[in-house]
Amino acid sequence: ESLKIAPSREANSALVQSLKLLPKPVALMKHNQYVSAVAFSPDGKQAASGSWDGIAEVWEAESGSEVFQLTHDKDLEDIAYSPDNSAS
Repeated sequence: ESLKIAPSREANSALVQSLKLLPKPVALMKHNQYVSAVAFSPDGKQAASGSWDGIAEVWEAESGSEVFQLTHDKDLEDIAYSPDNSAS
């Protein structure tokens, strides 16, 4: 709004620098059905998602690249990581 009222190089520069601080868009992580559960790994580097399509997927959180996929014979309602990364 202030750029409309009193445009200046300084104001434009401040706006551009501020926009760089905004979070980057989240990577697209897609299922074929409703996503019923999402969890982030304790270190924040991976995200796991479960869906009504019976598929659990693990993704690289930053890029959205699929790490691996598990198929289940029923809809998935919950998904979680162990706080200490141990399998249980």
